[in-house]
Amino acid sequence: MADQPTPPTPQKDALTTILEQLPEIEQLPEEDRERIVQIVQVAKQSSGPLPAPEDFERYNRELPGAGDRILKMAERALGGQH
Repeated sequence: MADQPTPPTPQKDALTTILEQLPEIEQLPEEDRERIVQIVQVAKQSSGPLPAPEDFERYNRELPGAGDRILKMAERALGGQH
């Protein structure tokens, strides 16, 4: 069985994760690798009414209570749709 790439996790450095997924990037100059990391970080998307759990953590770190506010906003938006 072939080795599977390690899935990205919030705890890992973005460049390390990208290099594990695409080892050929390691051949590029450091400036180009850093630019790729910036592009990948900007391109992150999610779907659904709530952010990913790691994003809740970041919201709460930047603005204490933000995660609870987001949950309440989603609950109001969904209304009685449960």
